Amino acid sequence: MEMEIWLSCCLLFLSLPLLFSVFLKRKDNLPPGPRGWPIVGNLFQLGSKPHAALASLARTYGPLFSLRLGTQRIIIASSASAAALVLKTHDLIISSRSAPQMCRFDEYLPYSMIWSDCNDSWKQFRATCRSLLFSNKMINGGASLRQQKVADMVGRLRSDEGKEVCISELVFGTIFGMMAASIFSNDAEGATGNTDKMKRVIRSVLELIFEPDVSDYFPAIGRLDVRGLRRKARGYCMEIYDVWEGIIVKRRKERMDGGAKVHQDFLDVLLSRELSDLQIKAHLLELFIGGIDATTATIEWAIAEFMKQPKIMAKLREELFDALSSRGTEDPDLEQKLKELPYFQACIKETMRLHPAVSLIPHCATETCEGLGYTIPKGCPVWVNVWAIGRDPASWVEPLTFLPERFIEFPNLDFKGADHQLIPFGSGRRICPGLPLAARFIELTLANLVYNFEWSLREGMDLSQLSMEEKFGVTIPMKQPLQIIPKFTRHISS
Repeated sequence: MEMEIWLSCCLLFLSLPLLFSVFLKRKDNLPPGPRGWPIVGNLFQLGSKPHAALASLARTYGPLFSLRLGTQRIIIASSASAAALVLKTHDLIISSRSAPQMCRFDEYLPYSMIWSDCNDSWKQFRATCRSLLFSNKMINGGASLRQQKVADMVGRLRSDEGKEVCISELVFGTIFGMMAASIFSNDAEGATGNTDKMKRVIRSVLELIFEPDVSDYFPAIGRLDVRGLRRKARGYCMEIYDVWEGIIVKRRKERMDGGAKVHQDFLDVLLSRELSDLQIKAHLLELFIGGIDATTATIEWAIAEFMKQPKIMAKLREELFDALSSRGTEDPDLEQKLKELPYFQACIKETMRLHPAVSLIPHCATETCEGLGYTIPKGCPVWVNVWAIGRDPASWVEPLTFLPERFIEFPNLDFKGADHQLIPFGSGRRICPGLPLAARFIELTLANLVYNFEWSLREGMDLSQLSMEEKFGVTIPMKQPLQIIPKFTRHISS
């Protein structure tokens, strides 16, 4: 009780400047927004689905509006033009990020690329990502390992034919395997140790990232770690680091002995950059966190949408059958062939438009700037609501309808950052560096699920009962995980 009284007094004290600003009616040129409550501001208006609540507020206050969350003033960009302002026009000065309080521990934050400023170290690592980690040569070199992981997935599904399968669990395991193979190549099993444990720990980290934390809205009490989230995050992080310690030590010894085996994987690239062990571990952690859950959510939503509309599933399967009739999904050139299938690519783009894996992209202004008639102050967090942009009727006809044909009509409209109405990977200097690899993961896994299997709901369940409700988190997965039954298409398999 004494702690609660003390925290209440602290919050009251911290809110005094806000109260004074209300009474003094300070004039500024901030974007408009809803009036908030004393102390907490607009926190209660976010609800359990902040991305949807903010999209609703944008319909009232415009594509660029502001609100107050605790002592923090936040600006929200909710249209393609507002996103272009943040991610293109003012990309240089709205490119910083403020790390959540739970991430602020010594073994991670100083080495993070996700939460660092765009300094020289950040620029060097981004250059490494472009030229080495996610280059065409590196990605193409891992094609056979990816296909083996997907073949393992198909084998598991064949053994479970006729049984209900949780798609998110199945795909999460497959993407985890592909990511581990890309990072550690043939040492993946040793580097991930107990795979089930690693999956559990990484999922725990993902769930923590978007846990509500009062410290994020009242930074003055951030050091207190009121809910213990920082302590938990550090514990999970150290579990993962401990698993990787052995493989990093082994690789370093190989290099020092002058007989380093050429693995041609991400770990070798990082070691060649003469980074410290903590830098390497932090980068590997972010590769796993950024690559697995978002990709899993995208694939789950795609399968759900295809099932809701059997005509789309049939058309997609027909295109895949025609293209892969000779060697099926065992074709060594499969990844390149999938790039050339217009309807398949349109279905992926439409899934990312309607169900972006990450709904809110956080940025922060390092200098005061102007845009759309308003002022964005220095130090102000700016969130780009990708979910709202993908459903904006100003950019999309029938925005709530899953309609891949829109991308057949406009085939050059893409998700690589230039078209701000479709930015599931972000845009500008902070665009996700792993976009090329994530696209391969999605295409390869999705093609195998559609080509090799017919899918159905459990007996007695109608398609109208398939819930498309979302669950907010670091990604936006289905609230009720998709549970469906596979039937192997033997008559078509090569």
